[in-house]
Amino acid sequence: ADARREAGFDLLELDEDPDAVFLGDRGTVWFVYGTTETVRLLVAQTPNVEIDEPFVLKKLTASGTRVEQAFVRGAPAYFLSGEPHVVMLLDELGRTVPESLRLARDVLVWEEPGRTMRLEGDLTLEEALELAESMS
Repeated sequence: ADARREAGFDLLELDEDPDAVFLGDRGTVWFVYGTTETVRLLVAQTPNVEIDEPFVLKKLTASGTRVEQAFVRGAPAYFLSGEPHVVMLLDELGRTVPESLRLARDVLVWEEPGRTMRLEGDLTLEEALELAESMS
């Protein structure tokens, strides 16, 4: 409830309640499923940022990370898997958002109106897409 109130935008949520919720400096809301030591699933919503597509599509593929393009509710999405990598988000001025820089494993990222979504866990592309589509 606090995250919903403080976020300043409507949060998309899964049917299952998260085990922990964190609010970042820039307004990112992090839903943690599992414990903070053993995260099963991480869902992040960051307002007013976009995916650094050239970085995702060019630099990460060269580093041993596989990038698969997909769609979530008609919006382009990217599923990154393989070697650990960094997902970078850009603010409205094209600058890297510091809190988006975290080492990630398999992650699905896509943009929704007013925010960028990130779903991270031990998931296949199909499982990640199913979860993403179920968020309301």
